[in-house]
Amino acid sequence: MSLIDATHYPEIRAALDTTLDATRLPDSVIEQSIYLGAAEAEVLRLDSQAQERVDGGGEEALAIQRAVIYLTAARLAPAVPQLVQAGSESGLSYRLREMDWRVRAAELRAWGLDAVQAVLATGVTSSLPSLFGLASGRRGR
Repeated sequence: MSLIDATHYPEIRAALDTTLDATRLPDSVIEQSIYLGAAEAEVLRLDSQAQERVDGGGEEALAIQRAVIYLTAARLAPAVPQLVQAGSESGLSYRLREMDWRVRAAELRAWGLDAVQAVLATGVTSSLPSLFGLASGRRGR
């Protein structure tokens, strides 16, 4: 089972560029194992319970899905075609600012890893019994 589905692909596109659509970045490209598959594998490596968290719903599921979205976008960023100048039939033309896609990929990757770490940090501390936090360390005296 997948951590995200096709309903999340517009978010992946928006993380890269809010003007991207399915024509410029098709679902079939996002779904390739080197992009979505690798991002999901990375999240599962970082959090072995990621699938259970997604299946359970709630805030942890959203954070895991955000991580997959950002990590997928980070893997796609260097491959996204850069529109430097375009014209339309009406004669209008525009030029987008140039972007360093490697820097953008690093930003997206950091956001994805932060999302996983946030889940792990809250999950670990909330599951520890309070007695471990209260032990004085004077055992055997």
